[in-house]
Amino acid sequence: IKLERCGITLMNETPVAELWSTTLSPETKEVIDIVTGYLDFRIHPLTQKSYRDWKEKKKFSTYYLVGDELQKYYEKIEKQPEYKFPKVANYPDHQVLHTFFFNEGALFVYTTNEMSDESKKIVHRFTKVFEQTYTRFLDIQRAEKLAFETARQSSLDRICAEIASMRSSEDLNQITPIIWDELNTL
Repeated sequence: IKLERCGITLMNETPVAELWSTTLSPETKEVIDIVTGYLDFRIHPLTQKSYRDWKEKKKFSTYYLVGDELQKYYEKIEKQPEYKFPKVANYPDHQVLHTFFFNEGALFVYTTNEMSDESKKIVHRFTKVFEQTYTRFLDIQRAEKLAFETARQSSLDRICAEIASMRSSEDLNQITPIIWDELNTL
C-alpha cells in the first residue's frame, strides 16, 4: 500500500475528534513525525462525511480530493488550533482518503490512487485487530477506575465507622491516625 499519510481517529458524540496521524517525507515516504491533537470535523466536506459515516456505523468510506479542494482541505487542517499539522510545501494533484471505521473511531489511509480490494481487506483486518485492542484498553481503564473508586469508598466507610464509634473526645487520639492512614492510602 503506497501511503501518503495515515492515522487513527477517536470519535465521540461531538464533532471534535482526537487524531493521531503521520506525516511522511515526500522523497522517501518515511514517517517524519506523528501529529496528535483534536480536529473539528465541521471544517471541510471530507471530515463532515467521515463523521457522518461513522455516526451511521458504516464500515468503509472513500473521499477523493482533487486540485483546489485538496489545497483548501490542507489549509484548513493546518489552521486548526488543537491539531498542529505541519504546513504542506507542495500539494499533490490528488489524494484519496480511505476510512475504515470501528465503534470508537476510524483508521484512515491517504493514497494517490484507489486502493485495491486486496489492500482494503488487509487494512480492514488491521482495523478489526486495532478495535479489539482499543476495546481491551478501554476495559482496563474502566476496571482501574472502578478499583480506585472501590478503594476510595472502602476508606471512607472505615473513617465513617470510626467516627460513628466515637463516645468521647479522648477517642480522637485513636481516630486521628486511622484517618491519616486512610487519606495516605488514597
